[in-house]
Amino acid sequence: MREIFIERNNNLLRLAVKLDEKFINCRFYEEDNKPKVGEIYLGVVKNIIPSMKSIFIDLGTDRNAYLYLDKYNSKIKTGDEILVEVLKEEIGEKGATVTTKVSLGGDFAVVGDFGVGIKISKKIDDIEFVESIKKSIDAPKDMAVTIRSRATEKTIDFIEAEINSLISRFKDIKQRGTYSKGPKLLYKQQRALREELLELKSGDKVYCNSKDDHENVASLLKEMNKEEASNSLYEGEINLFLQYGLEKEILALRKREVMLKSQGYLVFNKTEAMNVIDVNSGALIEGKNMEDNIFKVNLEAANEICRQIALRDLSGIIIIDFIDMFKENHKKKIIEVLRENLRNHRNKIKVYNFTELSLVQITRERREKSILEYVEEVERQEAYTLSRISKEYLMFLIKNELIRLRKTLDLKKVKIEINELYYFDFINNLEEFKNYLCKNEIEVEVIFNKVEIFNIISSVFN
Repeated sequence: MREIFIERNNNLLRLAVKLDEKFINCRFYEEDNKPKVGEIYLGVVKNIIPSMKSIFIDLGTDRNAYLYLDKYNSKIKTGDEILVEVLKEEIGEKGATVTTKVSLGGDFAVVGDFGVGIKISKKIDDIEFVESIKKSIDAPKDMAVTIRSRATEKTIDFIEAEINSLISRFKDIKQRGTYSKGPKLLYKQQRALREELLELKSGDKVYCNSKDDHENVASLLKEMNKEEASNSLYEGEINLFLQYGLEKEILALRKREVMLKSQGYLVFNKTEAMNVIDVNSGALIEGKNMEDNIFKVNLEAANEICRQIALRDLSGIIIIDFIDMFKENHKKKIIEVLRENLRNHRNKIKVYNFTELSLVQITRERREKSILEYVEEVERQEAYTLSRISKEYLMFLIKNELIRLRKTLDLKKVKIEINELYYFDFINNLEEFKNYLCKNEIEVEVIFNKVEIFNIISSVFN
């Protein structure tokens, strides 16, 4: 059974997915003025630097976006208003990355200004289906159409109807761009949510803690003919993610080590250049079946690594150091498992074969902030690197735990212990912090010590 959890807290939307009670995906989305992947803007060209192959575009947001200067946009001039799509979100001090090859994605097809004719996903190996598409669907003269891999689930008529709808909407966006004054946001999509809802089947469930999101999901399920899935409005006083054990799963992603059922374990290390994953046996593997036992550990590790890559949203260069294997068929199987499990990721991804040093390299495109970038803050000095839960997320966790306790206990006062690393973050605004937690409805004492993160000591007596 697949379960989707959609939780909204102020300006933060969190989406998590469980499959057969196993945590497999999670994304955070800030409701702010920053460009998001897939959005389409009418941008204004602010600056062109030919030596850096760079064009900087004003989207009407806090930071200008970056457009790569190539032969396709070499005639663009400063002051021009151009239609662009966001490819990558802002990261650190770098603005969003955009493209003039604008597209509009549906559930089974994509249309846009990225060429002409009909293109079919390389993941589709059904020759009869491919021939039917080529014979039955006429390509528009002024834009391209790409058929998604999941289109094989639908009839040709259904796919053609979606393509026609996308073309109509895309032309409307371009027309509004023609008659608008930039910078302006022209299109905001719900791609991530739609992709998760598409996977739902009869008996699957969606939980929302917001009435607006609940109604939006109901509308999307109806539009996508997925009404057999359950859509529930969660109205409990305890935080939705806390109630269903998701908060604990999110915080577990901060751990460097991940245990495997085989008693082996994974170790995750991040450097400036890459992510490195070590596979360890955890126990002495020996005897005449040693090679087979090593293969079993590596096979389990490969499956778990794919889950962790999705959850942690690892990107860039990923190096995996598996336990040494000598049989080529074992190595081939590991690569097959990695490619199969990673093939449907939204981010562009490539898995390379084992190197001579028995390492596997994966490259994965970065498109948006990862969960850990929302949850953690990292301080890098010459002598050390300090990683801790961000102040904002810590406040969020403490408040949710206090709500949970107050649901079951008639609290009069509480003592909150916070790790001493946060002393200077709170000491000058303790009263504001206490008001944020409970609006001064109960007595709160805050102390700083060597507690791991935080601890709440409650009292029902004055």
